[in-house]
Amino acid sequence: MKNSQSNWALVSTYLPPASMLPLDDLRWKTMTAGHQKTYDPRPAFGWLERNENTAAVWSELWDELHHQGVVGDASYAAIPHLVRIVEAQGAINWNLFGIVCTIEVERHRHTNPRIPSWLQESYTEAWKILNRMARTAFEQPLETWQVRVLLGILALANGDLKLGALVIHSAAFEVDSLVEEHFAWSKLYTNSVNSRAV
Repeated sequence: MKNSQSNWALVSTYLPPASMLPLDDLRWKTMTAGHQKTYDPRPAFGWLERNENTAAVWSELWDELHHQGVVGDASYAAIPHLVRIVEAQGAINWNLFGIVCTIEVERHRHTNPRIPSWLQESYTEAWKILNRMARTAFEQPLETWQVRVLLGILALANGDLKLGALVIHSAAFEVDSLVEEHFAWSKLYTNSVNSRAV
């Protein structure tokens, strides 16, 4: 995902460490992710916290935590820690937004596991923080694709799964086709690219 990080100040939030799966918990070694095999994301967390090899690390996380619609308990357990790390860095990270949207949508597939009860609290709290992050990001000038990612975060954080999935997975030409079909857009509305309301 391009322009993965922007140096925008974030509203201070708080994810209680006690509600996250501790990094020394043995369950990390047995959880599965996108390839239906065990994956331990803790080394990746370390690289991100040190802000080293971040492009390669995010590429690994995209490949391991989700693959062709498959996610697992390691995917869910990673989200609170990824939110914690990115929030501490004080920047909007588009890789974070993209990967959490993907995992949240795909966890509703019938073939993917449910969130374990011991993880539910931290997963829910992480999404509350993501919701606040997205609202803060809207205060900055945005590109079209960034607007769609943030709308996806807001929809998913507020329980509208179908809208969130539609927004994050629709290409620009699909949006154009949809509004043309339902609103006769080219006939009735302007196609101006400079159409900001404010």
